[in-house]
Amino acid sequence: PRSTQSRSSAASDVYKRQDMDWVAEGKKMVQLPRGAIGWMVKAIQRNFLENILRNRVLSLSNVEIQDGMKFLNYIMIDSNRITGITCVKDGEDYAVPTTIAADLVIDCMGLVSPTVSRLAKLGHIIETTKVNCNLHYLSQLYKQPEELKFPLRYYQPYAPDATTGALLMPYSKGVTIATLISYNKSPLPRDQKEVNEYYQRFPAISDYLSKCTPISEISSYRKEGNELRHFEKINLDGFIALGDSVCNFNPVFGQGQTTAAEQVLILDTLLRDLKQGEKLSCKRFQERAKAVLSVPFALAAFSDLRFPKTETNSTILRKLAPIIAYPLKKILLDSSKSTWTYRCFTQVLHMRQGYIWTFADPKLLWNILTL
Repeated sequence: PRSTQSRSSAASDVYKRQDMDWVAEGKKMVQLPRGAIGWMVKAIQRNFLENILRNRVLSLSNVEIQDGMKFLNYIMIDSNRITGITCVKDGEDYAVPTTIAADLVIDCMGLVSPTVSRLAKLGHIIETTKVNCNLHYLSQLYKQPEELKFPLRYYQPYAPDATTGALLMPYSKGVTIATLISYNKSPLPRDQKEVNEYYQRFPAISDYLSKCTPISEISSYRKEGNELRHFEKINLDGFIALGDSVCNFNPVFGQGQTTAAEQVLILDTLLRDLKQGEKLSCKRFQERAKAVLSVPFALAAFSDLRFPKTETNSTILRKLAPIIAYPLKKILLDSSKSTWTYRCFTQVLHMRQGYIWTFADPKLLWNILTL
């Protein structure tokens, strides 16, 4: 709880909607009046946020952090229970492994987690659902003049006409970060001159950056897209996976930390409900985590599948994509002129309201059908 106050003291109040320019489906979204959404979202550097949370964890008397350790493998006493892990000091791969016994091992190693391959060697095959839109990001930091307000500008790529987009948002005090976004391997610029010219496609961002000074190199990031790992289908006790280790999203949707926090709440509830001597049902946790992940993953998948060269190994997603794409596009288009629709969409986007209850609202359905 105290981390909220720490974040507030160092974060920027920029995500107020009325301070945001968002262009979706080629249409600029309406500007909502102050307080219309009902909550504040703050911009903060990831490293700073992680430092705040790390210090909170270190303040817990029953927690020990072992830095610089590299995970090697899981320890199993039988085919259905994990009892610990082996690890070594980072950079000492040939040293004698350290064994750490555990009643419960939680994999939160994220996107790079080797758990799927490790468990496969132990006889547990994890099925995965993939939606590969072949993302490419180019990001750069800019120093902004003191008189400029912190910006939030987003040109969202939309299928099939615009496979590139751009995002401008605060990074730290006096510094903003600009990002070019590419879907389906659409080419992006290669040097500073080309980057400056490319931003002219996005007037609100180009105009802002013309008043700023680049202070970093251009960094490149590539990612296939969205991946959901079906841990709920295996019977394995003493182990759970959460966060990006279970489901990682196209970063543009901003759902990773939200869904991870939801999963931690589920874990907290299940652990508190355990009776004396009772062990956690790992399958039960993964099933409940899957229920939380299903809607945000589906929305991200259907949105990305609108792009013609996006690939998926899911026949169901591929067949449903054209059906779901229609109302999604209509909602975005109606959000460009209807404050009420925009508010509904934002509530779902930030997981403040359920997808089915919100999008089944008769008023919203009527707006979509008559658009």
